[in-house]
Amino acid sequence: MNVLKLNPLSLSVELAIKQLLALFYSRIAQGRWLFAKMSAIRFRRQKASIAATNLMQEKSDFYDKPCPIRIEIDPEKIQLLLANRQLCAADFHCLDQASHRCIRELCLKTCLHPLGHN
Repeated sequence: MNVLKLNPLSLSVELAIKQLLALFYSRIAQGRWLFAKMSAIRFRRQKASIAATNLMQEKSDFYDKPCPIRIEIDPEKIQLLLANRQLCAADFHCLDQASHRCIRELCLKTCLHPLGHN
């Protein structure tokens, strides 16, 4: 900490003014440094708050949006659901050619032989 000691008998007025200005400018520099430091801390806090808000928003969006579910179902169960009109071939898509052929066969069988007319 700069302490200015003025002795009117030993210092000229010019030297006293120079020392006062030097002290004043050093205080301004310290204030600017402190302001910059506090601004950086405030910025980091705001950034962390925004990141936390975004994370919470992403979590809520994840549970709000339906996502595709990949499951394996027995062909007889699919045929039963198709026959009862609880499932339509347009409601899903096959991930490979073998599944696609199997679903096509099940749809044809269901259309040709409705439930109860086996």
